[in-house]
Amino acid sequence: MEKYIEEIKDTIKNPDKIIEPLYNKRYYYKNYKYLKKPNQFILVIVKYLNDDGFIITSYLEEKIRWTRKIIHMRFIMMKKEIS
Repeated sequence: MEKYIEEIKDTIKNPDKIIEPLYNKRYYYKNYKYLKKPNQFILVIVKYLNDDGFIITSYLEEKIRWTRKIIHMRFIMMKKEIS
């Protein structure tokens, strides 16, 4: 991913989609049509601690994923807050 440093910065600044599966993490997605198919999205996962963000990882993806696992993790966190 070294050769995509500028794309990673751009993905965080101007994402196509942001998903927050957990309250301290965000998944930033951006589509880059010039990348080879099937991986045309860059995903950057950022963890937030005391209002500071840290990039955990970044990689190429085929599509934006909003899976049942992510939804389930979010539900569990919300349930814990209510209890």
